[in-house]
Amino acid sequence: MQQRQMMECVALVVVVVVVCLGPGALGQQAGGEKQTFIWSVQGYPDPFSYDTYTKCGRQNRSNICDPNKLMSKEQADKVDSLISRVFRETRCTCSKCFNNAHGYVIRVAVMPRMQNVYKDGKNSTEDLLKNAQMFAYMLTQKWAMGGSCNESVLILFSRYDGVLYTLTLPLAREVLKDHHVKRITMAVRHLFDDNDTIGDGLFEMIRRYK
Repeated sequence: MQQRQMMECVALVVVVVVVCLGPGALGQQAGGEKQTFIWSVQGYPDPFSYDTYTKCGRQNRSNICDPNKLMSKEQADKVDSLISRVFRETRCTCSKCFNNAHGYVIRVAVMPRMQNVYKDGKNSTEDLLKNAQMFAYMLTQKWAMGGSCNESVLILFSRYDGVLYTLTLPLAREVLKDHHVKRITMAVRHLFDDNDTIGDGLFEMIRRYK
């Protein structure tokens, strides 16, 4: 499928909310190193797969992938526990969710940088947002996040790209609407300026989504 066709497909099934975090989020990594690890969609592991969850920095299958450990284990565990509560305590609006007594699915992908999906991609704000859109969409396909009836949400944070992104599949979008996501993302974005508070930012973001 050509990139233009894929973008048209994305526009039909997801809502994209991307916030460029600005200069504070684009600083050098710890130790003053200028290079950061860049993840491709193909290489980025799946936290819910028995084969790759350890590559996500997790001890068991998880809702969070943080392979470069930008969060502490304690932070990741706290966020993971909240996501599990969302799954147990909410109810999505399709019959399969009701029959199986579960709610909305949330996954989190945290990384230093994203690889450009587009060969001609630059580092402009527009290109970063365009790349985040397609990167996350492709990740949901790789992780088989359709769920019972497209009740899933993906949060993508690319630290040194300065991008915080939320993708909602169609059923989740019925309750977690565009204006909710934008308002919540802007309210918590300052917590992503520092590695020490990334976990706090994700927790508060998901708590408000719930």
